[in-house]
Amino acid sequence: MNCSGGRSRRDQVAKTDIGITGGDGSYRPITDLAYATGLPPDGVAAVNGDSGGPVFAGVGDFTADEARGMITALDRTVTCPSSLNKDTVLDGRIRTPWCLQGVYYVPIYQTLHDTGWTLVTL
Repeated sequence: MNCSGGRSRRDQVAKTDIGITGGDGSYRPITDLAYATGLPPDGVAAVNGDSGGPVFAGVGDFTADEARGMITALDRTVTCPSSLNKDTVLDGRIRTPWCLQGVYYVPIYQTLHDTGWTLVTL
């Protein structure tokens, strides 16, 4: 699993179909929770600015992507590695970058169901 700013290539899903209240006070009844593992050693699942961004899984030995969902909340602040700094984090020049080991995301099937959308693949 991967997210926009996250560096981990080995995020692991810890919980599925759980409800959480986000930082804005909104309750999300169906989310999944994934944590960065220690690979690479400074495993970061997300950084500030990633909320609302995509979560995807590498398939076929990372030759293709599979949509997993959209980031809705973050968990477990960790020390940012030097490679994630004000010049490399999306809004790093506006606020000090912070890194997170866990992400809550709304699964893609829930978003598609709620909106009535379908994905067309080629």
